[in-house]
Amino acid sequence: MWYLQDIVAAQTLLSRIKNTGVQKIGRTPVVVLPLKMWQEIEDCLEDLEIEQSRRLAGKISAARREKKIYNAAQVRRLAGL
Repeated sequence: MWYLQDIVAAQTLLSRIKNTGVQKIGRTPVVVLPLKMWQEIEDCLEDLEIEQSRRLAGKISAARREKKIYNAAQVRRLAGL
């Protein structure tokens, strides 16, 4: 049923986008969106990409199964601090 949620989210975003006006910069038409709306669009696209990627889903599930524990010194070294 996740696809129904994606469809509803996409329809909501499309209705918001339709309310924006097209402007021109030179000869190129552009659409100006509020930053918050653009971030919502990016979040939806990222979620959709993650849901459709089997390889990424496999990596996430493998990382969740792994019970590796790092001490502070190892974390600093891995983070490059």
